[in-house]
Amino acid sequence: MARQEVSDGSEVSASIGIPADFETHARTIMAWAVHREWGGDRERVERELETVIRAIAEDEPVTLLTPPDLVGAAKQRGFGVEVEIVPAPVDDVWMRDIAPVFAKRGGDTVAIDLNFNGWDGSRSGRPGDRLARTHDFGVPVIGVPFVGEGGAFITDGAGLAVATRSCLLSRNPHLDEAAIERSFGHIGIHTVNRVGCNLDRGSGCQTQRALEITRRTTIAARQLFHVSTRDIEGYEPVRELMLESIGSPKAGLLLR
Repeated sequence: MARQEVSDGSEVSASIGIPADFETHARTIMAWAVHREWGGDRERVERELETVIRAIAEDEPVTLLTPPDLVGAAKQRGFGVEVEIVPAPVDDVWMRDIAPVFAKRGGDTVAIDLNFNGWDGSRSGRPGDRLARTHDFGVPVIGVPFVGEGGAFITDGAGLAVATRSCLLSRNPHLDEAAIERSFGHIGIHTVNRVGCNLDRGSGCQTQRALEITRRTTIAARQLFHVSTRDIEGYEPVRELMLESIGSPKAGLLLR
């Protein structure tokens, strides 16, 4: 499909909107590509992955991207008609980060390529890291002028986002926060609340845990986007804000 790059002054992104995780969606895209880095744990990981695939397929269709040489093995699992096995140049299971982020532009679906770079080079690069460019998802691809990944931010579906400062700044040393926020504007995000930590703690800091908590609670997600503090330093302050907003960390699970 056609690819379009967005930049300052671009009109291509005028009507793009990224839905919230908890909104109704047509299907889940996953990968049957447990890398050899798992070593002796590979079979266990595949069993656990199969369990997740089957659980999701009970409620919605699953598109299972599979390396061509593993298509036969995936079919032998007997997933059923709700799981479509699709050959693809994929070599990792972390589709949240490696796959494009899907959004709406008007009434059409588009795929946003966040230029995934192997978590800022924390592991060696792989061909599958360019999945948004090398696999045809059947929709137009929108390229952005910064490096990120799906796990670096969450949205409320209405143009607001919570993003980890350390993750985005470390991946984009040539950009400051204002430039990154302008770049988000190209994909329909007009306000960014930044969850931050020290850059020397890297992208694996506790802020990622904070984002995962907001993924799991509908009320918390809706409330957190509207807090007045733009700079939330660390995990505990985020947790306190959430608890103040909802009174319980278990309200409204987003994930099945």
